[in-house]
Amino acid sequence: MAQQMIDTTGGEAQKAPEMKIPITEISENHRKIPRAVFVEDVEAWVEKYGDGPIFEEMNTLYQKYKYMEGQMVRAREGLKIKVPEIKKTLESVALLYTRHQGEEKEVET
Repeated sequence: MAQQMIDTTGGEAQKAPEMKIPITEISENHRKIPRAVFVEDVEAWVEKYGDGPIFEEMNTLYQKYKYMEGQMVRAREGLKIKVPEIKKTLESVALLYTRHQGEEKEVET
């Protein structure tokens, strides 16, 4: 984010303290995805923080959400591809288990 320069009485330009824009809040989901804050009075909010910094922050947040969405979509697709293989493996384990149970009964008699 761009920082504004302030000219002090000494003639040196110093960086203005950067104000944190409250766009997200901490959420307690397992993926640690921040939750967006609902802004009721948009005009007052823009007046307080400035439209440029808000736009930059929201654009950055949007890009992060799009990246997370892409990651989730790719993960979901990967899991969908694995489902048939997992079903076959489960069937094989069930077959081996029933055969093992049958062998134990033959040994006992």
